[in-house]
Amino acid sequence: MKKCSFCSEEIQDEAVKCRFCGEFLDKGDKLKTKWYYTTSAKVLSYISDCFRYSGKQMLTDIIKWTIIIIIAAIVFTISYKIATKGSVGPSYTTWRRGRP
Repeated sequence: MKKCSFCSEEIQDEAVKCRFCGEFLDKGDKLKTKWYYTTSAKVLSYISDCFRYSGKQMLTDIIKWTIIIIIAAIVFTISYKIATKGSVGPSYTTWRRGRP
């Protein structure tokens, strides 16, 4: 006879499930594993903080930053066109003026 690790009642040695509390005895063995965290678990939990967003939040952030970059590129292009007064490329008129 052995004792149930959950309710401490005496049960048969071949028992898989306690007849008093209804718990499977395999779970008791799993509870006897290491209770402390390994170094790799600590490192993974620290790294996982970087990926704390869910897929939906990450997707909305990507869309938001894509729109911000596109708007910034449009504003930069428009301000560049205004600053150069619409000319694209080198100005050939100043090059011709220097020659006879």
